[in-house]
Amino acid sequence: MKETNMGSSAMSLETLRDLIAQAAKCAFVAVREELGEANIAGYAILSHDCAYSCTPVVVTHKAMTTYQHGSAQDVLFSVVEWDHYDNSERFAQVNDVLLAMYEAGDDEIDDQWHEKFRELVFEANVQALEHLVGEGFFGDQQARNTLFVLFSLSDSETFDSHEPQWVARLNTAQVTQQNAQWRETLDTGMDDIEALIKQLNLQ
Repeated sequence: MKETNMGSSAMSLETLRDLIAQAAKCAFVAVREELGEANIAGYAILSHDCAYSCTPVVVTHKAMTTYQHGSAQDVLFSVVEWDHYDNSERFAQVNDVLLAMYEAGDDEIDDQWHEKFRELVFEANVQALEHLVGEGFFGDQQARNTLFVLFSLSDSETFDSHEPQWVARLNTAQVTQQNAQWRETLDTGMDDIEALIKQLNLQ
């Protein structure tokens, strides 16, 4: 049973996963009731580099069609651009637990504690969403081919190091391929920008 070295605030991966899954399901059910399930194009849990809090997020089809700074896929595959954040108390218990674990970290006891803590939180969130996928919360294969599910961080190197694997674990092969193709367009765009900068520097 995996757990962080957090002393009395330690929590197993399985316990944290189950706590997050329950909170996420409650939050997503509530947002379905508010927005209408047919209007939702994606579900996610969003955290940050420190990983001591997280929040459920959804994106609507309306947000994808009205986005003015890129394509619909730029919205769908960029969780920070999503339009509906659940700021209710449904994740309050989860975040209280995460903050207690974070504050219990001690570099003198284990100088790697924060990295271990982050990886535990990341994995617990992904497994929580996997649990919802497995129980059919996001629909059958056909429905999931038109839906995006993800755990993501607001600003982190995990976009490259972790997120492609998370996408594959939480989505159908069809959606995973679409995400991979979108990522390739980002890489191509950066190559074009770097080439332009190099050209300007040579002038």
